[in-house]
Amino acid sequence: MLVGPRPGACRPSLCISLGTEPALGMAEKTHQVLERLPQHRHTMQKRMLIDREFRSLCDDYDDALEALRRWELSDDRHRQERVQEFRSLLAELEEDILRELAVS
Repeated sequence: MLVGPRPGACRPSLCISLGTEPALGMAEKTHQVLERLPQHRHTMQKRMLIDREFRSLCDDYDDALEALRRWELSDDRHRQERVQEFRSLLAELEEDILRELAVS
């Protein structure tokens, strides 16, 4: 199935909620949301270092973007519906991230 993280991958937000650290640290992972919102890059990078919930929100954005890209390349009959769902999810996550930045 095309939805969700890569097989065998541990989502950092899941690892954190289980009390374990993800295999890749924030500095080792490239967050796509930083490219989407370059005007907030510095603030987001600082926030990701100190706020696990914010980092998890950015991880969720990256996971949704990865899923969107897979669905865009899919020949599945539900492709258009899933593409629209993930575009909507990305817009919601971006709004959530911007809202979090506004209160910091």
